[in-house]
Amino acid sequence: MVWATSGGFISHLRHFIELPSGFPTHHARRATGFAILCARRYVGRMQAIQKPVFFLDTDYASVPRRVGAFLIDLFVVFLLLMIVLSLVQIMIVPRAVLEMPAATHEEQAAKQARITSYMKQFRLQTTIAAAVPFLAYHILLRRSDGGTVGYRLLGLRLVNEFGVTPDLRPIGRRFLLAVPACSLFGAAYLTCLTDQRRQAFHDRWAGTWVIRKDASPAGPAELEYYQKMLGPLALQYRSVSPAGPTAEVDADRGASDAGAPPDNPL
Repeated sequence: MVWATSGGFISHLRHFIELPSGFPTHHARRATGFAILCARRYVGRMQAIQKPVFFLDTDYASVPRRVGAFLIDLFVVFLLLMIVLSLVQIMIVPRAVLEMPAATHEEQAAKQARITSYMKQFRLQTTIAAAVPFLAYHILLRRSDGGTVGYRLLGLRLVNEFGVTPDLRPIGRRFLLAVPACSLFGAAYLTCLTDQRRQAFHDRWAGTWVIRKDASPAGPAELEYYQKMLGPLALQYRSVSPAGPTAEVDADRGASDAGAPPDNPL
C-alpha cells in the first residue's frame, strides 16, 4: 500500500530527475538527491500513519479452508506447468520427432527417448520457463487484492500486521519458507492448530495472516516480538495482540450474531 501510494508522489518528482541536456552535473545531482529525500520522507510518513490492527478469532481462516485453498492452488499450478512445458516441447523438439508413430510400447519408448534427448539440451531454458509462471502465481498474484485462485474461491485474503495486503518482500519470504514446509505433506499448517490466530509456519516467520475476505479489523493492536533459537541462531518473529479491552467488541459481535445459525467451520 505504501509503495502504491508513493508511486504517484514519485511520478510528480520526475521533472527533478529528467533534466534537459547540458544542465550542470552538480545541479542535477542535487535535484536528484532532493527528489529521493522527499520520496523517502513521504513514504516514512505513510508508514507512520499505518497502525497495527487485529481481527476477531473467528475471522482468521480455519485449517480446513486453508488446506482447501492450498490444494486448489496446487492443482492450478500443476496445470500451468503442464501447459508451459508442452509449449516449450513444441518449440524445442522437431516436428518430425513429435509426429513419430507410437503404436507399440517399443515405439513409444523410442519416441520418448528422442524427446527427452532434445529437452536435455535446453534444460536451463526449460527450468526458467517453468519457474516464471510458478513464481508469478505465488508472489505477484498474492500481491493483488483477490489473491490466488484458491483464495478467491474460498473467500480468503492475505494481510500483514496493518490489515492490508503485504508488499512483495514479505510475500517473497513467505513463499521461500512455504515451499519446503508445505512439501512435507502440508506440515506447515500444523502450527495453525495451536496458534490463536491460525498462523502457519511460513506466515509466522513472514509476518502475515490469512483471514476471511470480508473480515474487518476489530480494533488497534500492539506488536509482540518472540524469539526462538535454531542452534546458535536467534530467530525473531512478531505477532499482534489487542491494544485495549475487547469486551465491547465481543459484546457487539455477540449481539449481532444472536439468533443466527452457527458459522460453517470451513
